[in-house]
Amino acid sequence: MKKLLTILTIMLCTMIILTGSVFAGAVSIKASKSSVNVGQTVSVTVSFGGKVSAAQFKLNYDKSKFDYVSCSAGTFGTGTNTYVYVNYEDVEDLGSVTLTFKAKATGSGDFSISGVVLSGSSSISNSKTTVKVNAASSSSKKPTTTKKPSSSNKNTTSNEQEQPVQLDKTALEDLKSLLGTLNETDYTEDSWKALQEAIGAAEGADTEEKYNEVKDKLTVESLVKQPFEKEELNKVLRDLIGKVETDYTLESWKELQDTIEAADEAELKSQYDAIKTKLSINTLVLNPKTFLEEIMEDSCGHLKIMMGMAAAILILLIIIIILASRCSRIKKENLFGGTGTRFKE
Repeated sequence: MKKLLTILTIMLCTMIILTGSVFAGAVSIKASKSSVNVGQTVSVTVSFGGKVSAAQFKLNYDKSKFDYVSCSAGTFGTGTNTYVYVNYEDVEDLGSVTLTFKAKATGSGDFSISGVVLSGSSSISNSKTTVKVNAASSSSKKPTTTKKPSSSNKNTTSNEQEQPVQLDKTALEDLKSLLGTLNETDYTEDSWKALQEAIGAAEGADTEEKYNEVKDKLTVESLVKQPFEKEELNKVLRDLIGKVETDYTLESWKELQDTIEAADEAELKSQYDAIKTKLSINTLVLNPKTFLEEIMEDSCGHLKIMMGMAAAILILLIIIIILASRCSRIKKENLFGGTGTRFKE
């Protein structure tokens, strides 16, 4: 029995140690390359130091140097600032995640992580990695060739036309694809026109020098959002003053509150226009009255009517009593020695 208890105790301690060691490692970030050329890709891997079922962290990177390409797991989305949020849900045995970026401008760019939240305890051993971006290598361009004159054909000239240079216009194609998802009316006319002119210049560029002159303008960040008023939102907020949530059904109240929140956060006119028709208190549905409440309402109505009738009857009785009392007093004065003067009066 003692040997059996000893074995069980050792096994239990081993399981506890193994379970705790899952999160013994530290979170770190590492780039696949320390140096890349413009147009090349680099992979950035965030390791969690163990297997986790859920993770979340912020990835900060230089958007002027790199463009996001893909993510190996989870949900990747850009915020309003330079941070990128990556969230994981319902992912089993996740040890790391790899994000791919494409270099677009020369210089050094940092990739860093912060705000790490895992399904277990963790620490950060390396929160930053640096990648240097060099100018595009001439060897990466498609070489131009000149047809060598044949010694057997003396009529062939040495100034054969060179093959046209094929430019890498990936940024232009990406921008045109993105513009297909945007609404022109969401932006000012001048900023939209300026971007279209930059696209036209990039499409007509036949040399790398001409293309690079407009390449930096090929971004939606140059678009200026069209300002607009939120009259429907302001009206429904005024109409809600004095309204009690418990007077309406839970579903209709929540739906209106969600619509108000979405309208308040809308930054583009098309986003606001899509939901502004729902911004009305007419969408609220009153809670149905219970049987007891209806009886109470009917009883209160009947009680008010009865009280009114009782008050009228009481006033009439008081008037009759006063008149009867006055008549009785006059008769008594006439019967008991009255001279008749008072009766005449």
